[in-house]
Amino acid sequence: MMQLKYLFDNVPVSLMLLKNWDFDSDTINTIKPFRTSANAVYQFYNNNDKETFYLRFAPLEEKDPVMIQSELDFLEYLHDNGYNAVESVKSKNGSNLVVQNTPWGKYLAVVFKAVPGKPIEQIEYSDLLYFNYGKSLGKLHKLSSNYKPKNERRPNWKELLEYIREMLKEYSAPPDSLREVEILYDFFTNLNVNSENYGLVHYDFGTDNVFFDKNSGIYSVIDFEDAIYHWYVIELPENFKNQAHEQFLSGYRSEKNIDNDMLSLLPIFKRYVNLYGYARCLRSIHEVWNNEPEWVTGLRAKLKNAMERRSENFGAKINI
Repeated sequence: MMQLKYLFDNVPVSLMLLKNWDFDSDTINTIKPFRTSANAVYQFYNNNDKETFYLRFAPLEEKDPVMIQSELDFLEYLHDNGYNAVESVKSKNGSNLVVQNTPWGKYLAVVFKAVPGKPIEQIEYSDLLYFNYGKSLGKLHKLSSNYKPKNERRPNWKELLEYIREMLKEYSAPPDSLREVEILYDFFTNLNVNSENYGLVHYDFGTDNVFFDKNSGIYSVIDFEDAIYHWYVIELPENFKNQAHEQFLSGYRSEKNIDNDMLSLLPIFKRYVNLYGYARCLRSIHEVWNNEPEWVTGLRAKLKNAMERRSENFGAKINI
């Protein structure tokens, strides 16, 4: 989640950024806001081939261009190995990532092709759907275990936890959130690491980021921006209904093994996810203005509620 001041629609900056790509004026004029959260995402259509594209951009204050490029490098590796992941589009200068000065500051932008189908969350449940959903994650982790970054690597769990600690201090978080950092740091420092259980994970492999196209039978994955080196178990589901959970794990294990001892630690891994989500929300809502529009006050209240839920177990002792 970006700071709230960056969540306002800004069509003029989207048009300036999109002109770095080789689309005609008819295509550029179809651009419209799609979603703004961790980034601004604008949708547009190429009328010539009926393709849908997404422009994703954010101010330099919010993002690190080195980390975005490392995300794009990982996507290239996945494509080269036959994995169905979202595909970026090269700009006029041959780069997948554009860095540009605008009247609103310096921005980072990427264009992605739309993947086919619908998000799994919009599709009626079936055993096969969730088996293949898990299979897709297992295949991703198997490919990840052999991945060697060609440039900068993505951050690991420890580096991110240190960043979380500094963020919590900067925004005067309650003491129990800082205790949670130390509890998780001690736990993960002593956890076994090997090539079978640890590697680069998507980190947000939810039903909104995995698409299924019933015409082709293809499963495709989007939104790799939060990819991090962590234990693979962190992105296995914790709260699916029993049958969906069993099907997902069966699909996963058809591609990659995961032992039950690691699965038993899943609630602790979810505490890591909750802590990071809490810190991001805290940073996002820190700045307050007079006469805020209703959507800002409503979003602020929603994020505060989410923070309360995420912080329920902060500081609790870990018992194994």
